[in-house]
Amino acid sequence: MLSVKEVLESHREAGYRYGAGQISTTWSMLGKLAGRHGRRELPGTARLLEPLILNTRRVVPTMDGRHVAQTAHGVAKVQRGARWRGSDALWDALTARAASVACDFRPQHHANMA
Repeated sequence: MLSVKEVLESHREAGYRYGAGQISTTWSMLGKLAGRHGRRELPGTARLLEPLILNTRRVVPTMDGRHVAQTAHGVAKVQRGARWRGSDALWDALTARAASVACDFRPQHHANMA
C-alpha cells in the first residue's frame, strides 16, 4: 500500500483532473492509512490536505451516494487517526450532497455516513 506522502503527492500531480471516483478513493486510502499509522505518519498533514479538500469540494456536487459516503467515511477516519479536524466547508458540502442523494443510499452507504 502507498504511504500518505505518496497518496498526497499523486493528488498534487494530477488531482485537478480527479472526478468523484478518484477523490473518494483517495480519501478512502488516506483513511485506511490513518487507521494503521495514525499520528505517526500524519503529523503536519493539514497543510498538505488543503489541495485535496479544495478538489473534494469542487467535485462533491457531482457525487453519487456511494462516493459521498466513501468520501465522508475516509475524511472521518483521517480526522480521527490524525487528530486533525476537517474544514467546516468540506463537511457542509458532504452533508448537503448526502441529503440530496440519500434516497440512492444502500445499507453500506448509510453505515459509512454514521
